[in-house]
Amino acid sequence: MKYLFMLVLLNMLKQRQTSLFGDGIFRCVPSKFKQWMVFPTYDRPTKSFIQSIFIFCTSIKYDMYFQATRLFLDATDQAMQPQYS
Repeated sequence: MKYLFMLVLLNMLKQRQTSLFGDGIFRCVPSKFKQWMVFPTYDRPTKSFIQSIFIFCTSIKYDMYFQATRLFLDATDQAMQPQYS
């Protein structure tokens, strides 16, 4: 699994009551990968959704989604405080 994090976007994820959504794209990925996961985040100051996390996945197994979640939780130093609905 390959991942890309940008510092500015990681700081946005550390805001209180972060709204995070997940989307998987299967058709337009490089040949070595099975899925491209995109996680947009709602940015309260600008009132817009910003694509904050992009992960290229080498498998589409069930546990891979938990590994992807663990990646960005670790990248934010467990500082995410999601808003549950």
